[in-house]
Amino acid sequence: MTDVDRFLDGLRRREEAYRRMARAAEEQAGALAAGDADALLAFAARQGALLGEIEAIERDLAPDRDRWPELRASLDPGTLREVEETVDRTRRVLEALVRGEDGGKALPGRPRGAAAAPAIQRRARGAYGAR
Repeated sequence: MTDVDRFLDGLRRREEAYRRMARAAEEQAGALAAGDADALLAFAARQGALLGEIEAIERDLAPDRDRWPELRASLDPGTLREVEETVDRTRRVLEALVRGEDGGKALPGRPRGAAAAPAIQRRARGAYGAR
């Protein structure tokens, strides 16, 4: 597997992990609305596992991200477009997660952003702000 293939695979794995986190957040909102404490505990465990997975992916991506200008120069236009589209999709998922957390899902009695994981918010707000 080439550096580019490994990097693109990592970006795709990260995107999918954030999509799973977004789905879990939707389930959490339903559990909060229903007052389902067991589901909330399950969500917390799942969120912890997902955050651990995302951290591992980020560590894997770091060396290639740090040398992105060099790597970018080696990409053909189709692969570059694929990388950019994957990053854009991930950014949109992160933005939606932050909007949902910042908005508190409009549930009564829930403080705005109460369930937001600070690590997710930081990552979402800073993730690839500039390609």
